[in-house]
This record gives sequence, structure tokens and C-alpha cells, in this order.
Amino acid sequence: MSEQIITVSPSDLENALRNNNPLHLIDVRSPAEFRALHVEGAENWPLDQLNDEKLNQLQASEGALYFICAAGSRSQAACEKAAKHGIPSMYTVAGGTTACQKAGLQVVQTQAVLSLER
Repeated sequence: MSEQIITVSPSDLENALRNNNPLHLIDVRSPAEFRALHVEGAENWPLDQLNDEKLNQLQASEGALYFICAAGSRSQAACEKAAKHGIPSMYTVAGGTTACQKAGLQVVQTQAVLSLER
């Protein structure tokens, strides 16, 4: 089976969220970064905690799988982990949460923290 990683724009993500299709939006940033700002509806599963058990949960669930981070590099790494685990297809959001906020997607924002990607 060939794994497929698809890069989507914030507007593609917004359309998927708006269409109410089943999907999982997994934010792989640290809990502090997630608390400070995240796309509404995202779940926080830090990249360093994305283990076989969590990947098995995702593999067994219904819906498209989207990974997001601050700017894109950690979500790409999450996609690569998922692909190695045998998940057949997943999406990474280009530009991450920052681009989503700039594009006008609904976000939850509390306090500012420094990104690990700085």
C-alpha cells in the first residue's frame, strides 16, 4: 500500500471543516503553544507524544486526517510518522496555524508563547 501525504492550503482546510465531513485535525505543537493559539476544533497531540497507540487510534477512526503545527515542518514530520505506521493518506496544512489565522479561520487564542520552530 502506498502512503500519500497531501499538502493543503488554509482555505482547503476551511472548506473541509465547513463541509462537516468527518475529519481529525491534529495539532502537533507543544501544549503551551496549543493553549496560546489553535484552529478551532483541533486536538493537541504533541509530535513527541505521537506514538503507536495514538496512531492506531487514528488509523481505526473514521474521517480524513489533517496535521497542523505552527508553520508546517512538524506537521510534515507527523505525516511521515503516520505514513511509516501504515496510514494510507493524510494532509498537512501549509503554513500551519499562523497561515490559518491570517486566512481568517476560526481560532482560539489566549496568551502568546514562543514557538519551538523559532
